[in-house]
Amino acid sequence: MPLNDELVRLLENPTESLSRELKRWFDPSIPNGIAKIAKVCLALYNSNGGLFIVGFNDDGSPHNSDESEQIKVLYTQDRIQGIVSRYSSILFEIEVIQYEDENKSAVIVVVPGGVKTPTYVKSELVDGERTLIKHQSVYFRSLDSNHTPSSSEIQGRDWERLIQICVDNREADIGRFIRRHLTSINIESIRSLLVETDTEGETSVSAIREYLDEGEQRFSELIQQREETLPEHGSYQAACIILPESTSHEADSEFLRLLDTYNPRHSGWPPWWNSSSASTEEWRPQHYEGNLEALMIGLEDVLFRGIDYWRINPAGKFYLYRALDDDMRLPDRGGEALSQLDIGLVVARVSEIVSTCHSFSNALSDPMSPDEEGGILHIGIRWKRLAGRRIHSWTNPRRYFPRSNPAIQDEVESLTAISVDVPRSALCQYVVELIRPLALAFGPDTVISQQAIEEICHETFARRY
Repeated sequence: MPLNDELVRLLENPTESLSRELKRWFDPSIPNGIAKIAKVCLALYNSNGGLFIVGFNDDGSPHNSDESEQIKVLYTQDRIQGIVSRYSSILFEIEVIQYEDENKSAVIVVVPGGVKTPTYVKSELVDGERTLIKHQSVYFRSLDSNHTPSSSEIQGRDWERLIQICVDNREADIGRFIRRHLTSINIESIRSLLVETDTEGETSVSAIREYLDEGEQRFSELIQQREETLPEHGSYQAACIILPESTSHEADSEFLRLLDTYNPRHSGWPPWWNSSSASTEEWRPQHYEGNLEALMIGLEDVLFRGIDYWRINPAGKFYLYRALDDDMRLPDRGGEALSQLDIGLVVARVSEIVSTCHSFSNALSDPMSPDEEGGILHIGIRWKRLAGRRIHSWTNPRRYFPRSNPAIQDEVESLTAISVDVPRSALCQYVVELIRPLALAFGPDTVISQQAIEEICHETFARRY
């Protein structure tokens, strides 16, 4: 993973989650330091990968000390990889990234995902009379009663999640095999035979559209209250509703912390980002009529140049409004507002929305009731101010998409419904459903292949920040 804008953005406001651990500076050459590296890296690998970031306090503030400069040079690729290989029963390759700016320095250890068989400790680590790492221990990222993530020996309640992660990754391999060898089969017709008809489909569609309208209206009210002047821009909005509704949570900081822990963060600025620790006070979440909401506007900032509003309801309803990235580009990066749509970037954004909503649905499920039947996740996406745009690929010029006509339709809406029990490996087919109506807005001959959409989708799911 290169040190790109997304990773730099993450380091501006790092938080802990199930896929991310923060540590203060420590010496990686002594037994205690070696034990920390082994435990965290093995726990992240078993939890489907993530980031181990050294150089920050638990609250996300930089840990600057007199010894940090001397210690930082000890975090070499060979040293960290050697520790992982010495204690992990499964060999996997990590990546060590050094970061430094005028205010802080950090080391990021990138642990890969894709675990199909859990790794365990193959060698014991003893320091004097203390056993720092026990032989055959299995480490995992889990939550305590306050929804605080940590790396520790796996507990009974976490085995189900670890097994599900491994099963999902194995199913992903099977899915790729089927797509490669059975491409001529109409998957939609097969699914229609296997999936029960949603008798409440029309009600769900109405609920999604109403929630999209409600969210956009509240966004407009906040813009007026703050007397903001926004630049010309198009937008994409998302609404996610989980049915049946949850009754276990309240719109408070604990609920926000729970969602933040489950947010897969496939980018440095993920949807429904918890801005509680943002340096800009007006960006921080507020309570409003039983919801939590946040409005973030950055028109001058290089790291965040955009318009972002979200609201969440503990019953299981999530709304997101964002300006299209194409219209928020810096002047020196070219591109005229309202003229282009990077369809590859759109696929990545929709993939992240689907993955995040799916993870939120898992956060709201009752971990003490594993036999309880899963619910349905309803997702709607609405794009606005599309007329006159052409499909482009400015974020990745090497990615080819067919030339398109300028869009005539100014607004496009797409909806889908997903069983909460569907594994993450099967989510990309729903991303395809959500993208197709948008592609058709650029002309009947504008065909974005299912393979292209799924490739971008899987690439997005593989990223963790």
